[in-house]
Amino acid sequence: MTQEHRLALPIGHRIEEYRIEAILGSGGFGVVYEAHDVHLDKRVAVKEYIPNEIAIREGQTTVFAKSSADEDDFFWGLERFLDEARTLAKFSHPSIVRVQRFFEANNTAYMVMDFEAGPSLADVIDDEGLLDETRALQILGPLLEGLDVVHAAGYLHRDIKPANILIRADGSPVLIDFGATRNAIGARSRSVTAIASAGYTPFEQYQTHGNQGPWTDIYAVGATFYRAVTGKKPVPATDRIGKDAMASVSELAGDRVSQGFAASIMHALEVDEAARPQSISEWRTELFGGERAPARKPMIDDVPTRGKSSGNERAVATRSPSNRVVMLVAAIFVVGAVTVAAWFAFKPRDDGMVSTQHVLNKAQSSTESQAQVRPLPSVSDERYAPGKEFRDCGHCPLMVVVPAGKFRIGSPSSELYRKDHESPQQSIHIDHPFAMSKYETSFAEWEACIQLGGCNSVQPPDEGFGRGKRPVINVNWHEAQSYAEFLGTATGKAYRLPSEAEWEYAARAGTTTPYSFGEELPENHANCEDCGSQWDKKTTSPVGSFGANAFGLSDMHGNVMEWVEDCYVPRYDGISANGQARIDADCQQRVLRDGHWKARKTNLRSAHRFPLKPFYKSKYIGFRVVRTLD
Repeated sequence: MTQEHRLALPIGHRIEEYRIEAILGSGGFGVVYEAHDVHLDKRVAVKEYIPNEIAIREGQTTVFAKSSADEDDFFWGLERFLDEARTLAKFSHPSIVRVQRFFEANNTAYMVMDFEAGPSLADVIDDEGLLDETRALQILGPLLEGLDVVHAAGYLHRDIKPANILIRADGSPVLIDFGATRNAIGARSRSVTAIASAGYTPFEQYQTHGNQGPWTDIYAVGATFYRAVTGKKPVPATDRIGKDAMASVSELAGDRVSQGFAASIMHALEVDEAARPQSISEWRTELFGGERAPARKPMIDDVPTRGKSSGNERAVATRSPSNRVVMLVAAIFVVGAVTVAAWFAFKPRDDGMVSTQHVLNKAQSSTESQAQVRPLPSVSDERYAPGKEFRDCGHCPLMVVVPAGKFRIGSPSSELYRKDHESPQQSIHIDHPFAMSKYETSFAEWEACIQLGGCNSVQPPDEGFGRGKRPVINVNWHEAQSYAEFLGTATGKAYRLPSEAEWEYAARAGTTTPYSFGEELPENHANCEDCGSQWDKKTTSPVGSFGANAFGLSDMHGNVMEWVEDCYVPRYDGISANGQARIDADCQQRVLRDGHWKARKTNLRSAHRFPLKPFYKSKYIGFRVVRTLD
């Protein structure tokens, strides 16, 4: 059913190879379209990131944050949306919605999914009546198998309910509406509310630091099938604390279900998460006695089976267009989440039991011990001795010589808050020393470039933060390149943006820990939302406001994100072993490293990276330069 939406793309508009045919659904964080893939001649569902409380569309296509105050949440949410797409693309199971691809365009992002149709479980219950135990188990079996795959990969759904389970024409279920973005931004921003699905959301999801795991989704599945067999929506978990007045399945369903089935559903609905089954396999043993659920016979004859896509449409509508709504994969863009366990806690771990001095000492000793493992090599030319500082001209940035050495780019699988595109780790040999600017490029340095006829005379706004020693912001990748080119012309030396490998090598400064200061980022060692400095969440800080790392470089954690030379590639396979920039990929996106003054510590890790269009500029983005040594 075509809907209207004031922020949606116009019908008939083409974005890449997808022509918009209809609006299928919308919510607080985006719009889902039915689209036609003109290359493969098939229908798909396309989800667009456009959070309507903080974003607008200018003209018919381009999306922007509504105001500068909303820009950080929009930018941060865009990263969550892309992470969500990467997560879903990993799964290949008939009970899990399949993501074909994702891409960025119109200053936002899109997720392309299989087009499938059928009623939701909520519609089945409303139209056909309550499920008996046999029917319930025929849906539960494959649904739990798919959910087990999700959990095995370290993710949760977090919004399972009857409306988010699609029933195909052959009776098989598909779990839809994986939406990490809404929950992530809702938890971050006061301007956008993450709405819990009352009755289906367990108590721990209402808590800021609730203990969430597979048992969290198990509660929601239990609540869904409580509704399916009793006709009653479960009492909200928050109302069951203390005196629990919710009737049991046995009381409401009677002899339509066995006592064992009823007890298994109520076991999943324990308010205390520790009292529930702790894994899908444990709960499935209760429901099926360790056996797989029997496959349900098709509801109609000759229904195409699910398998590898042949490019043909596999959707079968089971409702008349006059009074039935076709439920499509991802047609509703509401609460729910596939999310890395670390995403659930948007604040750093509580170190209240450890003194600040202890953390500082631990970080210092960690840095020292790592530096001992990789001693700074000597070079024959004393001008380029490791740690040597120099300027090539009066208006040139202060440069620091970074030694040659080896390291592993990316983050290990054990690192908290890591992202998939930080893998796989690869060994890199930086075989020649290079010089990197000690500080992020400042407004003073940028304005000197303009006064001397360079930098294309671009005057970036400072957002009221101040100029002078503040890092220059609101410069895109091309403009950062123009500054490096200006220095090269002025000095006759080879200035450029750093490669990703050079940047991470310099940021790590010989360490293998998440931060160059150790496992944790000590208080008042950087400028970010929760770094404990005087600038937190307010403005950028003057360059050099914090101590340098072991290589003598300042602000490698926080203050502004920094452009690097490389084209974005979602994995480190194929990266140059000597640390050269990767420019042989699709360069529609470049790479930003580090976090910014309003990011959380978790985005200040040495391995953190972010893809962005090279023309994009923001109050969170700056850069620094490197120079190839003679």
